[in-house]
Amino acid sequence: MHQNFVPEVKERQAGEPCFLFLNPSEDLGLNGRTIALHLPEGTDIDDAKRLRDALRDSKAKIVIS
Repeated sequence: MHQNFVPEVKERQAGEPCFLFLNPSEDLGLNGRTIALHLPEGTDIDDAKRLRDALRDSKAKIVIS
């Protein structure tokens, strides 16, 4: 099984939580929309990168239903 998205960390201003975008690698029926995880306050860039790496390793898939 392959993942149908690529997780990508996006920084905001220093001291603000990061975003984690789940960029589709195939057509998921999003019609140009994006999926983003808004990480909680206190989450720094290193936390976001660890989450990104865990998602990459998980082989999880996005399902729109």
